[in-house]
Amino acid sequence: MTASLARHEFPSPDALAEALAQRVARELATAIAARGRASLAVSGGKTPVRFFKALSKQALDWANVAVTLVDERLVPDTDERSNARLVAQNLLQGAAADARFVPLYSPAQTPELATHNAANALTV
Repeated sequence: MTASLARHEFPSPDALAEALAQRVARELATAIAARGRASLAVSGGKTPVRFFKALSKQALDWANVAVTLVDERLVPDTDERSNARLVAQNLLQGAAADARFVPLYSPAQTPELATHNAANALTV
């Protein structure tokens, strides 16, 4: 049996970003209602910037949302290549600034230790 996939078309990249932001905000709100908190792991790079900006404008109990990355470069958040910096500049704005950001990068740590520390911080 083959699963059928729904096809969604959007008139513009901004319309796609807005629709995705609304969907993710609904899922986060559902998680907050069920557990009192929600986690969101996002990719870095330039591709999700429109989505980040649209999501940051969604009405949500941001204080109960933890945001982390699925990937990061081994650079501090002051570096232009930092995905943490990208998230801070494009997602953690306005009301979304109330979200708790859990970085993957930590100075003077191994990547494995930094990842372990981030995973522990998300379970708090």
